[in-house]
Amino acid sequence: MKHLLLLALTVFLFAHTSQAQTNTKNTIYFGYSFIEADKFTGGNLSAKGYEIGYSRYINDRFYGDISFGKFNFEGKGNVFFLDPEEMDYFNMSTFSLGLGYDFHQSERVILSGELAYLRHTTHELLSELTSQGVTYRATYNKVTHAPRLQLKARVFLTDNFQFIPAVAYGIRFRSQYTSYWLRAGLAYSF
Repeated sequence: MKHLLLLALTVFLFAHTSQAQTNTKNTIYFGYSFIEADKFTGGNLSAKGYEIGYSRYINDRFYGDISFGKFNFEGKGNVFFLDPEEMDYFNMSTFSLGLGYDFHQSERVILSGELAYLRHTTHELLSELTSQGVTYRATYNKVTHAPRLQLKARVFLTDNFQFIPAVAYGIRFRSQYTSYWLRAGLAYSF
């Protein structure tokens, strides 16, 4: 009898969550992110800024995601970080392309895990030369690539509007940085 009740409860829970996915496949979102990152050669950076993105469901639980972001970053503890007055305000840009999976779907909340390719570009010092009391500095846009793991929730405010909080971890793999992300935004599904 206990096994039958457990089986019935399991079937009920899965049947309930399978109906939770709305019939909308596309989502656009806009959000604010805060990033802390550690550079493997020393130093760390803090960045805050905005992202815009698009995701589309491939089937009931899998989706693809693409996003672009502009951030203001400040680096500390490394000679290659420029002073804030040497850079534009939005001095870091990001691009991500990923695949996500909804591991929990209910009427009001969807919890997802995501693995994404992350590319971020920062303005940094390339070289510095001092000759006869004059300092010459060459700067460039440094591009790094990394995988990023993300856990996010979609909290439905209406049938189409959602609040999206997320946390993410950028893995140092062929990259300069290990990054930690805290994100919040609004989304619209159609």
